[in-house]
Amino acid sequence: MSAQPIITVDRTGTVSPSASAQPCSSGGDSFPNTGAQVVAWENLGSSPVTVSEVIQATVDGQTPPPRTFTVPGAIAAAPAAPTLATAATGGTIAAGTYQVEITYTNAAGETLASVSSSIITTGTTSTITIDSPVPATNATGWYAYVTQVGGASYTRQQTTPTAIGTNLVLTAPPTATGSAPPQAATVGTLMSGPYPTTIYNDTSSNMNFTYSVNPPTGLKMTALQNSSN
Repeated sequence: MSAQPIITVDRTGTVSPSASAQPCSSGGDSFPNTGAQVVAWENLGSSPVTVSEVIQATVDGQTPPPRTFTVPGAIAAAPAAPTLATAATGGTIAAGTYQVEITYTNAAGETLASVSSSIITTGTTSTITIDSPVPATNATGWYAYVTQVGGASYTRQQTTPTAIGTNLVLTAPPTATGSAPPQAATVGTLMSGPYPTTIYNDTSSNMNFTYSVNPPTGLKMTALQNSSN
């Protein structure tokens, strides 16, 4: 299931559809009713922002309890090109050239990918070591994206982020079934996969909800609609 933007609003006291990011303030918003939606809260600043008293008008005729959550600060830049190494024994990776990109992650999402690095393996028993990126403000983990031998399509090698400071060692051929690297920037200038809050509506009217933001700076919202609905 994928999601596509419906409308992006900047909270400056009134609802104002906009693609640019402006400081948010506490208030209320209304989106066209298209079924189950995700409201993406995107932190453009380096400090965490707390969103509290998030109250949707109705869900199945009932007013749900308020919700509170914190959106982590943005990561300022994608990591540098990864440092790679190979060993001729200890694995089952075939000989050839592999390309590698890496990203930073945190609870809000993931940066765009780094510049790629390449490594050449020999024989049929090689391993590939991908060094962790250096620590970065608000980054808590990282992902590696690797091509097949001689390939050009990158796929994610981990199911969950690897901790910053921990290297990744591939002993088997890179998986070809992982996700592709992020292609869009939606948090700050480099983040994708913003922190979501799902809202629903059982009527034909607009979706209405209110909230409070602290501090009221650097936060943007985008309403996303699941394309299968």
